[in-house]
Amino acid sequence: MLLGALLGRGVGFFIPNLGGWRAAAAGAIGGLLAALAFLAVTEFGPLLGRLCGAALLGLAIGLAVALVERVFRRAWLEVRYGAREMITVNLGPEPVKVGSDSRACTVFVRGAAAVALRYWVRDGKVVCEDKSVNQITDVVLDQPRTLGTVTLTVRAAETAEAPVTAAPPPVSRTAVGSRPPVSASGMVGTLKADQVVAQTIKTPERAVARGPSDPDACPGCGQKHPGMKGKRYCVVCDRTY
Repeated sequence: MLLGALLGRGVGFFIPNLGGWRAAAAGAIGGLLAALAFLAVTEFGPLLGRLCGAALLGLAIGLAVALVERVFRRAWLEVRYGAREMITVNLGPEPVKVGSDSRACTVFVRGAAAVALRYWVRDGKVVCEDKSVNQITDVVLDQPRTLGTVTLTVRAAETAEAPVTAAPPPVSRTAVGSRPPVSASGMVGTLKADQVVAQTIKTPERAVARGPSDPDACPGCGQKHPGMKGKRYCVVCDRTY
């Protein structure tokens, strides 16, 4: 486990933005797995156990470091060299350089400048420095950028929430079966929200005009109804007269 922790810490120097204690912890976990495998294989012979233990130590450390790198990353650079070839590089306070200088750059791009771009995280945002114009700008997540023959895309574990669109004002609608409001002139008011064209509602004509000269007419609507006085029923006014 001690050997695995030391090897993991050493590997961490070559992986950008991977914390030292995380790399050491991953190496220690890999060393523990290799030790268990060594104890299991030594039942078949000490030489075979040592060889298998040494091989499994490197495999376990590599897997543990890769797993820790993926679990704890918050932002990373996705580099696509083609339809089937892609690598990812963690982003953090340490700048990740992109260019054609394989010794100085983490991401090698053939045909580009020695150091064309630098990516890092500052104040919780991913920024990019374009060395050709010496300009630093905030990076838009999930937006591809082409450099030479590769495509660079910045990803993040937690993307910004989409802006909430304000809901349109409620539309005033006339209830089904209800009568629209009628003005004094008999015209229906125009509903601006629905762009309803005004319609005319004709007032029902009275059968007989009200007047003291017609004792058989209903006092409310003026219509005549057969029957005796005091027992006549008007269906329009719902009254007995």
